[in-house]
Amino acid sequence: MFYRLSVRVTDKFIQYKVISGEDYELYRYGVQNGCILLLNLLSALTISLFCRMPIECCIFLLAFIPLRTFAGGYHAKTAVQCYFYSMLIIIGILLGLRFLRIPVWICAILSGFGCITTLVLAPVEDMNKPLDSIEKSVYRKRSLLILTIEICGLFISRVLHFMQGFHAIAMALFCIGTLVVVGALKNKFLP
Repeated sequence: MFYRLSVRVTDKFIQYKVISGEDYELYRYGVQNGCILLLNLLSALTISLFCRMPIECCIFLLAFIPLRTFAGGYHAKTAVQCYFYSMLIIIGILLGLRFLRIPVWICAILSGFGCITTLVLAPVEDMNKPLDSIEKSVYRKRSLLILTIEICGLFISRVLHFMQGFHAIAMALFCIGTLVVVGALKNKFLP
């Protein structure tokens, strides 16, 4: 679906001399991924509005996306699977935050799990996106920096009694930790 759209958009960029034809495939790939990201964000926003939880969703995504980008972990086989898994995570997190009264100490345990697994395992590469030694080093440093910032955000939101933020960041850390563990296990036991 997005492949054809990305081809059309990239062709128009070349036609209007916005880009050169030399890097066609790179730009086409970038446009395709941009469309997928936009669909994911719009879908998450729609779900959050339906659940009446846009603040929690935005905070969750602000914590989840940067750390996920560099920590890695489990990746779906196709973009369609990735989309559906992502939306299931968003729905599950928002409904959990809405209907479950999660005590602070449970959030602390869940976020602690996420922090420890990320600290120990990140970055976890995927067979579709292997990392060389330089990339591994850079991704590790970036994931640790982002993790540190998010831990600070977790503590600040708790101190300020901003429980929406506290719960959303804790759940993002837990989700990242889970995806990192699942990705590492997949790499170890599945070809």
